[in-house]
Amino acid sequence: MLRAFCPYFWLEFFLNTTNCPHRQLRLSRHQSLASCSLLQFSDLKIKEIAFKLGYYDAFHFSKSFVHEMGISPREYRTRYK
Repeated sequence: MLRAFCPYFWLEFFLNTTNCPHRQLRLSRHQSLASCSLLQFSDLKIKEIAFKLGYYDAFHFSKSFVHEMGISPREYRTRYK
């Protein structure tokens, strides 16, 4: 019963089931929030946003964005700007 309240148990459970390091997940969420903000409130090109967030090219950024958000960066910008 005590294991249910232990944060280490849940972290271990999470890491074992997702095969995704906790740090990587946090970075991914942080990047998606930053990219949404930049797409919504700046006039930077998508390529510039990608480089700002540490991506090597706009294609990889777009692919990651679609994976996280379900729509392309261009679509997001059009819809929410």
